[in-house]
Amino acid sequence: MKYEICADEAWTHTSPPLNRYWCFYGGVHGSESDIDRLETELIKVRTGAGRPGEVKWANVSAKNIDYYNALLEVFFQHLRDRDLHYRQFFTSREFVPVVESDEPEAPTSLDVQFKLYYQFLKHSFGLQHLPAVSPETPHEILLRLDEHSSAKHKRQLKQFAEMLPAYLHPQRIDLQVRVTYVHSEDFMRLQVCDLLMGAAGSHGNKKHEIRKPGVKGMHETQKVRYELAQRIYKELRLISCKERDTQAFNWFESTGRSTPSASLTDKVRIWKFMPKKYMLDKGWRNDHLGKGGRYLGPVMTGEILSADGRGR
Repeated sequence: MKYEICADEAWTHTSPPLNRYWCFYGGVHGSESDIDRLETELIKVRTGAGRPGEVKWANVSAKNIDYYNALLEVFFQHLRDRDLHYRQFFTSREFVPVVESDEPEAPTSLDVQFKLYYQFLKHSFGLQHLPAVSPETPHEILLRLDEHSSAKHKRQLKQFAEMLPAYLHPQRIDLQVRVTYVHSEDFMRLQVCDLLMGAAGSHGNKKHEIRKPGVKGMHETQKVRYELAQRIYKELRLISCKERDTQAFNWFESTGRSTPSASLTDKVRIWKFMPKKYMLDKGWRNDHLGKGGRYLGPVMTGEILSADGRGR
């Protein structure tokens, strides 16, 4: 079989004002044929609408909302009816990583972004659960990742990602992974992933609550984006809850795992990443944030915790 994973990143900036939820990664995966069918149908919508420009959350407005909704209708239809899957990964600034004194120099923010990207690719798509085949005729997995300006980080991510079969547990010598970097403007499926990540980041970071001085209500673009984010959330929730036979779904919590192979088979999965060791900054929680989700300052608990929830 030939499989494809298309992945992109969003909300990765580290300049003020900072966002509570950041380093979003989103990806769609499935058989090469189903991915191609999705792309063909998305292109038909774009051609019919006569809109050649790139689809991005930052471009959502009242002028293009009907077009964006039409693209999402196609995406969610294919997600429901075909062997396609959507994965989303993000971090929260309330979890402040703890660097041990004997560890090497702290990595840069870009180092962190690409390390997280690798974790997303390694764990979110359930590659270890693909059916076993002969190593002489391996599954071929193509990773299409959006371009980035850092040649060094791209090279490192490509090297590690293509070695993934050896790092999986158990090892999968019957998988062959190839990484290619592409421009998102050339792939509609990557652009739709940007919409889904943008919606989550915008809603979680309360962009709809920001007001200019003297203004009480949402301006037109805020309203359009808020309504689109609500639509995307409801679609993801319906698909996920129906498949897992539960009402439990949270955009900003990790999706519960019903079976070990859920990372491969579930239509929708969300992963809130937590550092191995961290301290809690409650200043990022809703009851400490100011208007429009504004961070007012740290409220540290002081206790060092681990990703399994136990203190130290």
